[in-house]
Amino acid sequence: MAIIPDTVKDLFLNDSTSIKYRKNFKLSFFDKLLPSPDLYPSSAVFPSNNEQTLVIENDKIVTESLKIIESLSSSEDLIFGSCESSQLEIMVADVDYDVTGAEFTLTVDINNNDVLLGSYIVKSFIRQSNRRIRKITAYDRMIFFNTDVANWYKDLSFPMTLKKFRDSLCEYVGVIQENITLPLDSMLVEKTLDPKVLSGLDVLKTICEINGCFGHINRTGNLQYIFVGSFDDSSNGEQIEKYKSPATYEDYIVSGITGLTIKNEDGDIGVSAGKAGNTYTISENFLLFGKSAKDLTQIANTILGKISGKTYRPAKIECNFRPWLDVGTSIDFNTNDGKIKTFVMKREISGMQRMRDSIEATGYPAREDTFGINTEILQLKGKAAFLTKNAEEVSAKLIDVEKNVEAQFKMTAEQISSTVKRLSEAESSIKQTAEKIELKVSKGEISSALSLESDKVTLTSNRLIVDSTNFKLDGNGNASFSGNITAGATITGATMRAGFIDGTEIDIGTFHVSNDVIKLGDFYSLNDDNGVFRSQDKNIIIQADGGELGSGAKIRVRNGDVIFGSGYSLLELYRYVHYGDWDPCKTYSCFTDGCDDCSRYTCSQGDCTGDCPDEIPIECDILE
Repeated sequence: MAIIPDTVKDLFLNDSTSIKYRKNFKLSFFDKLLPSPDLYPSSAVFPSNNEQTLVIENDKIVTESLKIIESLSSSEDLIFGSCESSQLEIMVADVDYDVTGAEFTLTVDINNNDVLLGSYIVKSFIRQSNRRIRKITAYDRMIFFNTDVANWYKDLSFPMTLKKFRDSLCEYVGVIQENITLPLDSMLVEKTLDPKVLSGLDVLKTICEINGCFGHINRTGNLQYIFVGSFDDSSNGEQIEKYKSPATYEDYIVSGITGLTIKNEDGDIGVSAGKAGNTYTISENFLLFGKSAKDLTQIANTILGKISGKTYRPAKIECNFRPWLDVGTSIDFNTNDGKIKTFVMKREISGMQRMRDSIEATGYPAREDTFGINTEILQLKGKAAFLTKNAEEVSAKLIDVEKNVEAQFKMTAEQISSTVKRLSEAESSIKQTAEKIELKVSKGEISSALSLESDKVTLTSNRLIVDSTNFKLDGNGNASFSGNITAGATITGATMRAGFIDGTEIDIGTFHVSNDVIKLGDFYSLNDDNGVFRSQDKNIIIQADGGELGSGAKIRVRNGDVIFGSGYSLLELYRYVHYGDWDPCKTYSCFTDGCDDCSRYTCSQGDCTGDCPDEIPIECDILE
C-alpha cells in the first residue's frame, strides 16, 4: 500500500462537504513525464524543470464525472500473469486544445494535501452532445507494452538471464520498473521464437506468469510486480468499517491451489508439481520452450510456492475512496455472518467530492482445468507429446521443434492417417479409408504420390526408379529388363538397340517391320517375296537366291535393263554404279606401287580382251 499519513487518510474517509474536505482536482499535461517512486506529496513526483503544457482544474471539470477502473485480473478466476491497464474517464468543458495522445497526471488536493491519483495517456478526446463538453478516455503506461517488439527480440544476444531479459524489454518500451528480485530472475532465457510480429504485452505476461505474479502500473507510472498474499483468518488486511449496505459475498471460500502443471500446448502431457486437487495449469509460455523435464519440474515447484494456498471469499463492497489501497491488497469487513476476508481484485473509483470505491473479488470454489496466459506465438524450440482420446478420435502427436520434426497419428471412424513433417522442409503422409489408400511424400514444390483404389492404381512422381532382378529403371528414364513385351504393346522412341527383337510390328520411322512387309527407307520386301528386296519405284531389285530374276543371287537396275548376277564381276557392278549407263568398254590403269605389272584391260558386256579381274585393287584408279 502507498504511504499516506493517517491525517490525510481521515480527510478521505470523512463524508463531510465542508471546505476542509473539499477536493480540488488537477489534470497536468507535460511534454515528458519522469515520475519518482513517491506518491505523497505529489510535488515530489516530477523534476522541477519539467514544464506543464496544459492544466485543467475543477472549473473546467464536469462535476462528479471522474471514473477510474483498476484490475489485477478481470477474468472470473485469478489468471496469474495478467497485466491489465487502468482506465480513466472524465468530462471537461471549454478545452479547445486537442489532448489526444498526450500524457498527464491526475492529482487531488484536500485541505492543502496533494495526492497523486495516477498518470495516464489520452486515448480519445470526444465532443459530447453539449458542444462545450468533451470526454477524455485515458489509460496508464501499461499500453506502452502494447507494441510490436519483434525487432527488439531478434536483436537480443541469447542466452541471457530473465532479469536482463525483462530489464531490456522495459527499457525498449520506455517504462520504469520497481526495484525487485523475481523468483526466476536467474533462469536462462533461450531464443525460442522467430516472430514476424510480437506483442510486448504478451512478453510481459509470460514473464509475470512464470513468476506467479501480476503486472500493474502504479500511480507514479512505474511497473509493479504484485504477489497476492493469503487472505485467511491469520492475515490482517485493510479494515473497512463503514461501507454501503448491503455488501455481497459468497457462502464458499475459493480453494487454494494445490498443484501446478506446465504444458507447452493444450494436450501436452507436461510436468507437474504439488498435489492433485485444485491444479493450476501454465500452457504455451514460450520462455519455457525447450526446457528439459528436470528443469521444468524445478520451475514448477518455484512457481507453486508463489501461487499455492491463496484462499479468499468472493465479495463486493462499496465504500469511501481509499487512494492508499492498491489492487492485490487484502481487506476485511464485518457482517452479520462474521468477518469477511477478501482482497482488491477489481475496483471502480467514481465521483469527485464524494468519491466512492467499489471493490470486488470473484472466483469459483475450485478450478477444473485452468490455463494461464495463452498466446498464439510460433514455438521454435521445444519438445511435446500430445494424446487425444474421445468419442470422435484417438490421436497422438510428438514434436521436437528444435530438430524441426513432428509426427502425428490420428484415427477416426472414417479414416486412419499418419503424418511426419520436417517443419517448412518435407512431409510424408499415409491416409486410409474404406475406398482408398493414399501415400504422399513432398519436399518444397516436388512431391510423389501413390493412390490405391479398387479399380485403379495411380502413381505420380517427378522421377521413377525401379531396381529389381529382371527390371531396372533409373531416374533419367533408362530401362533394362528381361522377358517378353506382349499383348499389343507399342514401343516408341528415338533409339532402340537389341540383340533379338520378336514381335508382330516394329515401326521407328525409316525402318518398319510387320508380318506382311519389311521397309527400310525407300526399299521394301514382302513376306512372300522369297528374299527379294526392291525400291518403292521398283527400279532396283536385290535378289538373294531365286525369285523373279531367275535362279541365283542377282541385282537388277532397271535403267537400260542391266542385270548383275552369276557370270558378272564386281568390276562391272562398280563401273555401273559409278558411271551410270553401261559403256561396253573402259580402260583401267594401275600406276601405284604394287600395280606396275598390271595389264591394260578392255572389257565389254559379255566380251573382254583378257580376263576381267574379280576385284579392283584399292590402289588402282579407273581411267576415262
